[in-house]
Amino acid sequence: MLSFRTAAAAGMICALLSALARPASAQSPTSSVAVRGVAFDSLRGVPLTDAVVIIVGSARTTTTDARGRFRFDSVAPGTHTFAVQHAALDSVGFSGIAARATVTDGHDEVRVTVPSFASLWKSVCRGPVPKDSGFVYGSVREAVSGDPLRGAVVDLTWLDLTVEGKTRVSQTSWRGQARSDSNGGYSICGLPIHATIRARASTDSAASGLVDLVGRGARVQRLDFFVGTTDSAAMVRGTVAGTVTDTAGRPFPDARVVMDEASEVRTDAAGRFTIRGVPVGTRQIEVLAIGMSPVIAPVAVMPNETVSIMAALRRITTLDVVRVTGSRTTRYRVTEFEARRKTSAGYIRDSSQIAQQGTIASTFSAFSGVQVERDTNGSNSFYLSMAGGARGRCVPNLWIDDVVQRDYDYLNFIRPSEIAAIEVYPRVFSAPNRYMASINMCGSVVVWTKREFQ
Repeated sequence: MLSFRTAAAAGMICALLSALARPASAQSPTSSVAVRGVAFDSLRGVPLTDAVVIIVGSARTTTTDARGRFRFDSVAPGTHTFAVQHAALDSVGFSGIAARATVTDGHDEVRVTVPSFASLWKSVCRGPVPKDSGFVYGSVREAVSGDPLRGAVVDLTWLDLTVEGKTRVSQTSWRGQARSDSNGGYSICGLPIHATIRARASTDSAASGLVDLVGRGARVQRLDFFVGTTDSAAMVRGTVAGTVTDTAGRPFPDARVVMDEASEVRTDAAGRFTIRGVPVGTRQIEVLAIGMSPVIAPVAVMPNETVSIMAALRRITTLDVVRVTGSRTTRYRVTEFEARRKTSAGYIRDSSQIAQQGTIASTFSAFSGVQVERDTNGSNSFYLSMAGGARGRCVPNLWIDDVVQRDYDYLNFIRPSEIAAIEVYPRVFSAPNRYMASINMCGSVVVWTKREFQ
């Protein structure tokens, strides 16, 4: 079950981290001793390998081995703080973890651990600790001033696919929502840990871009938002620049770099790229190349500044023999679509026409008889309605990739760049038989994403 609290989750988690400390030992030798320790990730149940360990207040550093163990050969007796930094901590919002320990005879082991999921859940969420879900927390700030925003809406949405019988697949759109507190903090609990979640923050007059949170089993994730004005006349912009390499560090030329509300660019011979005129706020950047796993990451675009990033593309591992089983279905869908384009009584636009509109709202507004409205809560969500219903207008049936939908809000989280085609049938009997009134006696909207036409 979804729940949210408007308490400053980040502050509560930081307070929990600062409370972790090793008890002091009674002995106090006078000479330097060797200190052994271990760094452990309690969230994932694994040691922190190749983590950097620092004795705070000194220049002493070392790294952990494959078992998360570390050693300092000569440490003066007394109380010290041992801090650990590791890439795995970034996704949960920790710049590092630390523990205080009193060094005596060197026999005691220093343990630096990430708090358990149960501890973090209790500090942020209500209810019993779940076995199969997690939470997201963070903050919302205004991009130009950097001030925390109170009352900003953080929207999360994801799909749940269910197989019914032998051939039918249904999908349900789920949604989690919270409002930021006086410090700009938010948290949303009870989220699936393996789904790809689309996230966005907005106010009445400002919004971030859409950002993907890929589950991959992570039970705790931090996502901070910066939002910028949605008024095109007052919109402030920034620049995103970076370098793309392969895993060996070699420049990767001709990779596609894509961001919403900005023109697609390609890397040059040195793997470099620059995207100018990007609206400020948290945006998502995608680096794509044939045969390589895509790199997808959020980017905080600041006003009149250049954000620098580095991305390493990893080759997709393939089997020696690959059998393609879906091509016949794809060809059949394309053939059907082209036939409807020539003969149907509806309105059809393909990706080249959709790209000219820029946003989902403007895309549907361009269709005859379609109206787009803002949600009553003042966020940037919208509903679609059609002229010609029994009461002057009605909510049409919605199909996405040949699967009927019961929630129009999912359209909010599809990027125009992902759409291959849209079909609009203003009246119930103008739609092809397969897209006739499945939910109500209204017309139909059929949306095809590019992955269905590949």
